[in-house]
Amino acid sequence: ETFSILFINAWELLLKAIIVDKDGESSIFYDCNKDKTISITDAIAKVFPDPESPIRNNLETVTTIRDSVVHFLIPEATGELSRLFQAGVINYYNTMRKIGFSLSDQNINSGIMTMVTRPTEVNRNNIQMEYGEMVTKSIEAVLGLIKSKEESLKSSEYAIPIEYHLVLTKKREEGDIVVSVGGDGASSGFIEVAKDIDKTHPYNISRLCEKINELLT
Repeated sequence: ETFSILFINAWELLLKAIIVDKDGESSIFYDCNKDKTISITDAIAKVFPDPESPIRNNLETVTTIRDSVVHFLIPEATGELSRLFQAGVINYYNTMRKIGFSLSDQNINSGIMTMVTRPTEVNRNNIQMEYGEMVTKSIEAVLGLIKSKEESLKSSEYAIPIEYHLVLTKKREEGDIVVSVGGDGASSGFIEVAKDIDKTHPYNISRLCEKINELLT
């Protein structure tokens, strides 16, 4: 919630600065009301006039999420939304550089955000049972919008793709994971990771019997 609000606020300031620099201060105010500046939607359209612009579509989608943010505060949607947010952060960084703003002394890093998680398919039945029909419909609508725009735009400026390619090939560069066999293959070994037995096997015999009885009564 906080990210989407601050993200749009940052973009709105940047877009209006670009408009003022190009057309003067009066250009960010409505003709019918000189005391009111244009909305983020109008600012996006002015700076990115092409409706098919991936950056414009990214901003418009995040604006939709910001305006209805209360419906999206569920962990199940984090994977898909974070890919959209990450693309927007990189777009912001690149747009600042394009207009000549120096970032060398700002200590700004646009690398992969920690909020990026492994995307999982949203199960409608589980979401509906947990959050209700209204939230389910809202989530389906925004995820459907993201999927549709990803398929039509095919650009990492709209959403960062997260995918792995497993291929059977002699060319290592064609796959993300290499499986080697034979004498020419890379050496392999087993990596063992210590496990906390209290977490993997939390019940002793007596506690297990008590838990089973609780579930049966």
